[in-house]
Amino acid sequence: MGKRILIFFITMFVIIISTCTADAIIIYDNGIGTSAGGLRSSEAFTPSKWRIYDDFTLPQDSTIDTVWFQEGITINYSLEKFTFSIFNNDSSSGKPDTSSPFYEQILIPGDYTALQSSIAPFSTIDKIYDIEFTLPTPLGLPSGEYWLSFYGLNGSNAATTTDDTDFRLPKVATGDGFYHLDERNNRWNWHADIDTPFRLEYRGTPPIPEPATILLLGSGLLGLIGAGFRQKKHTS
Repeated sequence: MGKRILIFFITMFVIIISTCTADAIIIYDNGIGTSAGGLRSSEAFTPSKWRIYDDFTLPQDSTIDTVWFQEGITINYSLEKFTFSIFNNDSSSGKPDTSSPFYEQILIPGDYTALQSSIAPFSTIDKIYDIEFTLPTPLGLPSGEYWLSFYGLNGSNAATTTDDTDFRLPKVATGDGFYHLDERNNRWNWHADIDTPFRLEYRGTPPIPEPATILLLGSGLLGLIGAGFRQKKHTS
């Protein structure tokens, strides 16, 4: 009797765990960076401001709740605040519609995890990090073309009196290109055949066991107890 109950509980535990585990779905993967170099996407040295916009296309309606990307920082700088934005595509110009972001989130230390990457630093870049964060609520994206931007803000530099982070995005070796906007003169620079490293995922929330699963567990337990009583009565 005891062995049957043990086997039953192990089986039900495996079933419940499998129904409560949510697998990550990769919605869009733009690749990982290399040590070949990177471009600034930050206020950097006031009044200079550069911002990178990279495009991605979704063939069907999708939902994202987790974002991963890679960031490089210059010597003496630290990981600080940055802005994550998604823009609709301006079909008339082929550029991002920056007049109104489709989605925007400002993140500060504690809102994201940062692990130093295995990518070798390049040029003046001291460290490269794998950055990951979750959205406050899942974001639904209809099928279509979008532009994505990571933009560094308000960092710290112990070597100078400036208060802007030197936030850089490593390059993905091959790709379909991205825009690098010089905000001082509103000049759009196109960089062909390379991309920026990011990944959009949907991990979902592990579901609460359904009532049917709980009912199955309870009825199975009652059945085992009843069988035990009948066997005991028969043997006596």
